[in-house]
Amino acid sequence: MDEIAVGAVDLEDLEAGLPRPAGGGGAGGDGVHDIVSVHFDGQREIGGEAMVRDVLDRQLEGLEQKYRERLEGLSLDERLAAIDRLRSDEGFMVELEEGVDEGDGQAIVERHCPIYAVAKAFPGLCAAEHSLLERVLNTKLKLTHLMTDGESYCRFAVA
Repeated sequence: MDEIAVGAVDLEDLEAGLPRPAGGGGAGGDGVHDIVSVHFDGQREIGGEAMVRDVLDRQLEGLEQKYRERLEGLSLDERLAAIDRLRSDEGFMVELEEGVDEGDGQAIVERHCPIYAVAKAFPGLCAAEHSLLERVLNTKLKLTHLMTDGESYCRFAVA
């Protein structure tokens, strides 16, 4: 267990009081992603795809409830700013883009994916998160870039 914990954290950052995933926190390839991937692979072996889908569905339901509570009563601009903060707190390294596509549109850009290994193994997870964001933001989003497709970030443009 100690080897996993040590391998999952960059020791220089830990000594500086800034624990971060080893490997710079990019999409995949670090100890945290490996642990999560092994966890879901084990669930798949025990209960099949249905078990993994059930677990992911429950997690997304909880996430949706949390987001709805935090976004209730806010304007679209305020909801986007709140999602920026919430998702960044969850490790997605979010930034909002302004003036994208045909002029004055907005986009959510996620530069790190803490669930990359799981999303790579279960491609439906990205579609489920896309749908979740549309529901809680109460707006259509166009997924223009996807890390699991080889892009360096995920990007959801407000349609």
